[in-house]
Amino acid sequence: MSLAVLTPPAESDETRRCLLSFELPQVLDDVTIDYARLTASARITSAEEDQLPPLVIEACAVTSSWSAASVAWSTGWDTAGGDFETHACATFAAAPDSTVSVSLDLTHIVQDWVDGEASNHGVIVMLPTGTGHEISTVDQQTRPPTLEVYYSGRE
Repeated sequence: MSLAVLTPPAESDETRRCLLSFELPQVLDDVTIDYARLTASARITSAEEDQLPPLVIEACAVTSSWSAASVAWSTGWDTAGGDFETHACATFAAAPDSTVSVSLDLTHIVQDWVDGEASNHGVIVMLPTGTGHEISTVDQQTRPPTLEVYYSGRE
């Protein structure tokens, strides 16, 4: 698993984004993905801690290769903030809290990777602009991000 956090320029109204990539085992070649779930624990900060609006978190398929050691908001992308499919996203909604356990259904994204319809460059996890929320950290020690994949053979 690789993880990188993209921090926008200070003058931007964009929020931090988290890049995650998982190498898929070859056993997934030519299978049907029944369910794929990304789970992570994230710390969410807000300018107004006492009036947090509901959380909406999105994970979209990344369309360009990247390296955690060299990627940045404006470096390594065709578009600042990351290259990703806006139509290939999963959404998670939750009550506002400072630490949230995120669970995103990535079944259709992983199936596209397995079928060769898209390259596996991972996903970008982000919060909508203008909510006042920002991803400050992703817990990599006590509860690292995981991708669970359930599959069956093709008929």
